[in-house]
Amino acid sequence: MNLSLKHIRISRGNKLIFGDLNFQSSSKLIHLTGQNGVGKSSLLLALSGLIPFQSGTVSINNNVVSCKDLVASVGLSSIEVTTPPAVLAKHVTRYLAKRYLNSQYQVDDLIAGFNFASQLNNTVGELSEGSLRKLSLITALMKAQALLLLDEPVNGLDAKSNHFLINDILTNMNVCTLLTGHAESAYTQLPDLEIISLDSPAIEKNNHL
Repeated sequence: MNLSLKHIRISRGNKLIFGDLNFQSSSKLIHLTGQNGVGKSSLLLALSGLIPFQSGTVSINNNVVSCKDLVASVGLSSIEVTTPPAVLAKHVTRYLAKRYLNSQYQVDDLIAGFNFASQLNNTVGELSEGSLRKLSLITALMKAQALLLLDEPVNGLDAKSNHFLINDILTNMNVCTLLTGHAESAYTQLPDLEIISLDSPAIEKNNHL
């Protein structure tokens, strides 16, 4: 697996997040680290196609992908991406099962693994933070075809769900996966894990107007 970012420029509103971001990795699992506000979440949103790059290219397995490709084939779990609060959780999972027939996973297996069955008759607005995280993870895992992006995925998870995510899901993912979060100890057992610090001077960012 190979992920390459070249000359990526990202802004949100009037704020420049990255002026010229460059890095490359051949690892299956990448843990992005850095101080709060360095741009980890913004980078994941951009890689999912939800906020635009002003310039630059993203290559997955040596193939340049467009923003349209990212929207169609990248799974993102982020608290910044939510489902309308009136929607029933079971309607979300039913849609995922019908929409992503070629997913690596079966939605029922994810519901069981994340201990989410008891929440299916609740609306999204009634879900706790931990249950929202689980629904977000289920959605991202069903959708991910080329790239999986998990923004602080263990936050709010119960012990069983955390074990399922680390030991059953991330250990066996067949697409490149980017993780963020400060729970570094939760990821240390993962195979083929590369840590990339966005604070590192080795990462070209050029965050100056």
